[in-house]
Amino acid sequence: LLLNVAFCFTAVAVANVLMITKIHSIYRSTGASMAKAQEEFTTEFLRNQHVQEAASSAVNTAINSQFNNSRY
Repeated sequence: LLLNVAFCFTAVAVANVLMITKIHSIYRSTGASMAKAQEEFTTEFLRNQHVQEAASSAVNTAINSQFNNSRY
């Protein structure tokens, strides 16, 4: 049983390394960079209406729960 667990763990670790190298090669072949990713994040993700509504809802819920749950 212990050898099976060790074998499966090793197989999954090898698969993870292979997947990361494959993803890295795809990422590099597209000409992407961290600067482009950060720019896209600020222009696309943060200006998305659904993201803004979800963030606003989360903040409102957190504030309301703090005011409505008195500790004393």
